[in-house]
Amino acid sequence: MYRNRPVSKQNIQGFTLIELLVVIAIIAILAAILFPVFAQAKNAAKKTASLSNMKQIGLGLRMYWDESDGMSIVDVNWDLYLPGSPSNGGTPYTTSVGPVTWSGLIQPYIKSEGLFRAPGHTLAPEGGWTRLPQNTDLEYANKSYGISVYGVVVSTALQTGGPIVPWQVDSHKNPSERIVVYEVKNNTGGPGGDNAWWVAGANRQDPEYQRLAFRYNDGMNTLRLDSSAKYRAQNDLDGVFRATRARGPGDCKYKYYREIYYPWSADMSCQD
Repeated sequence: MYRNRPVSKQNIQGFTLIELLVVIAIIAILAAILFPVFAQAKNAAKKTASLSNMKQIGLGLRMYWDESDGMSIVDVNWDLYLPGSPSNGGTPYTTSVGPVTWSGLIQPYIKSEGLFRAPGHTLAPEGGWTRLPQNTDLEYANKSYGISVYGVVVSTALQTGGPIVPWQVDSHKNPSERIVVYEVKNNTGGPGGDNAWWVAGANRQDPEYQRLAFRYNDGMNTLRLDSSAKYRAQNDLDGVFRATRARGPGDCKYKYYREIYYPWSADMSCQD
């Protein structure tokens, strides 16, 4: 019979210090390679989810326009009325619930307040979003997205202090280019509302420019008038904002007037 012999401590060999250091160095190198890849993948997933939000908002806007005979939406309806209540004897449309922002107006077609929040953008719940009225603070208060006031809302004959003139959205010449919704930082206290979109661009330090949100690899998602959604690089948009331009016949050659801003014509379109 064989007996188990005690193992000598001299026969037990562990890792040397150099071997441990080599293993640690390899792990550190792999982490340095993989962590940025994981971060990029996570950022790409957020961008895709935000793009999906915008497409759903686009569908909500389209349904709103279809039920409004194609007439444009306003950024804030300050005098929205709902069917009468017992307090007024049931007279139709005499109970004011305004003001209601554009997101509140398309709420019947969206149903989810979460669509107005970009993934990873921490915002407080609006509170009563499914029960009008909407927050009156700013057009994009507690939202990740803003509507282009001077690109889709205002239209032609707006005079100082005058009413917003609705227009037929399907008459626009460049629906696949005109940007309707874009990404913003949460702003619940400052003036200006969504106007940041069209006055931005002199430089990146401008207060209005600072309201724009470039969350995804130095870019943002945008929603077009034809309900398509597209990613735009920050440098690309900077070029559109800052390019030399002149309004008048033939100004459709400028991307700024096709994509961003044109409230001087009946259909918000630039002049060929």
